[in-house]
Amino acid sequence: QIIVDDFNGDRYLDIGFGKTGQTINLLIGDGRGDFTLQTTFPIRFSGAFAWTGVGDFNGDGFVDIINVDLNSTSQDVFLNLCK
Repeated sequence: QIIVDDFNGDRYLDIGFGKTGQTINLLIGDGRGDFTLQTTFPIRFSGAFAWTGVGDFNGDGFVDIINVDLNSTSQDVFLNLCK
């Protein structure tokens, strides 16, 4: 899955994408069409019964990432500390 949002607050779109069963890679956009790998973090859920999305899950104004196992009630939330 691919997720797109402004993760670092610079008003340019950034891209997150998963490698099946392994990680989410977060690439930061520069507004000119170039992206730089910012971070990689492990995910537990992937495949046909998993979903990855974005939202402000802790109400701090920064976009966070969620990874959900649709076969259960399990999820991982990656909070954006915007540092």
